[in-house]
Amino acid sequence: MLQKGTFNTIGGGSAEFGGHFPVWSRVRELYQGGGDIDHTKYPAGTVIGAGTPVQFMGASKQVKVFHGDAYSQTSTYKQGDIVFHDNKIYENKIAITVGEAFTLTKWTDVTANVNGLVYEDVAIPDGCTHATCAVVRAGRIYADRVVGAQIPAAVEKNLPMIEFVRE
Repeated sequence: MLQKGTFNTIGGGSAEFGGHFPVWSRVRELYQGGGDIDHTKYPAGTVIGAGTPVQFMGASKQVKVFHGDAYSQTSTYKQGDIVFHDNKIYENKIAITVGEAFTLTKWTDVTANVNGLVYEDVAIPDGCTHATCAVVRAGRIYADRVVGAQIPAAVEKNLPMIEFVRE
């Protein structure tokens, strides 16, 4: 673990991430209190971009992040990996150890589970012990500016109180 000071001294540090392009034009409503992200799924240095689709589970205050890339026939996938394919979001249910064409039986369509978008970038630092995020349920977003995730048109139907602006 990174030591920031010794005995009665205090050290400091800084890191930069994100960019200077606003993702949200207007935010009208957030889910009360936000929620916890399972940070163990992400290596240090990962940035979950503002606007990334999520499932906010209110009672447990947990947030499931749908952060991934487009499906690739040459890639391998672990159980639980998230991909974007044919304008939907899928979660892997059977590990794929050799690249292959997309097979629906190995994936679960989780598009309908999306009920919000991440408000601000979430950086996972080295030695992270806890990660949280605020979840937007109403507002206006520049959808093409979201970094590290996609917002498929099918997700827009789940979020009627969010206006999606495409540039």
